[in-house]
Parts: sequence; C-alpha cells; structure tokens
Amino acid sequence: MHVTRQSASLVGIVPDEDYPPISKFTESLPNSISATSIGERVSMSQSCKRCFVALLAGVVSIGLGYAQTDTGSISGYIKDPSGAVVPKAAIDLKNEGTSEVHKQVTNDAGYYAVPNLPPGLYTMTVEASGFRRFESSHNRLDSNTALSLNADCKSAPARRRFRSARRLRYCKPSPPRCRAKSAETRSTCRS
Repeated sequence: MHVTRQSASLVGIVPDEDYPPISKFTESLPNSISATSIGERVSMSQSCKRCFVALLAGVVSIGLGYAQTDTGSISGYIKDPSGAVVPKAAIDLKNEGTSEVHKQVTNDAGYYAVPNLPPGLYTMTVEASGFRRFESSHNRLDSNTALSLNADCKSAPARRRFRSARRLRYCKPSPPRCRAKSAETRSTCRS
C-alpha cells in the first residue's frame, strides 16, 4: 500500500521534507496494520489530548471563577508603646461609605481578623483599658485582598481623682423673728 502526501494530510500526518516518506515505514509493518490505521491512531490520540486539555481548561476556569470574590479581610496586631501585645482590645471597623460597623476583640496574642468585608474605605477604632483611644481612617480595602492594620496604642495618662467639695450656700441672713411677749416689743421687732 502506498501513502501519498494528500492521504497523509487527510489523516493528520503531514510529511516534512526532512523526513523520509511514510511509505518507507509502512513497508516494514505487518499486513494487518496499514498506514491508515496508524494515521487514525495518531489523530485519535491527538483528539483525546485536545479534549483533555479543553476539559482541564474548563475545570481550572470554573475553579478560578469561584476563587474570585468581591470581599477582602482586615487583620493585624494591637500593641503598646513597648511592643507588648494588648489582649482583649475592642476593635470597630466602620465602612466609610455605608457606615456599617464590624466589631472584633483581640485574642490573647493581641491579634484580630475580620473576614468577608466589602471593598471600600474603612476607619479602625481601638479601645482598651489603660490606653488612649486609637483611630485610623481612610484605609482602602480592595476586593480579594487582605489588609493588615496594626495599632500602637499609647498609655492613657493617670486619672486624677478629685473629691468634690460641697458647695456652701451663702444666703442673706433672714430677719430675726420676733417672739416678744409684750405688744410693745412686738412692734419694735416688726419695724
């Protein structure tokens, strides 16, 4: 059986000028295998590869589609001026566009994390016992990102306790009451 260039190109094998014609390969094959069946096998394996690649690309694109989210997260550490962590600090993250507030408390390591936040500008407020209130505004969170906001809280000044002194009322002295028994003394008291 002789294979021409035209028939080889129809089955998916295009002979190149640098390689010997396919007929030389078919002469050494047993009678049960023809060049057509070899071409069919080659084209079948190529089409299987193409189907597999297309299937793999579809699965990957679906997976990436689910991985893309419209939310982000904000996390960080709350520390004091010496670098020690501040546990149990109350954190408020306020979306400046919607005024939605997300509350969180730091763990024993001074760490907090707020996931699934819509993108936008956020104001972070930190309050902890013994520390001044910390505020950081205009923090931009983009979709599918993780924003790290750390806070260095300053110690609050010692509170002075003042005893409130009672205010004394200074009033005009009331006129003396007259309790005289005689009518003569009563008239002098009234005047």
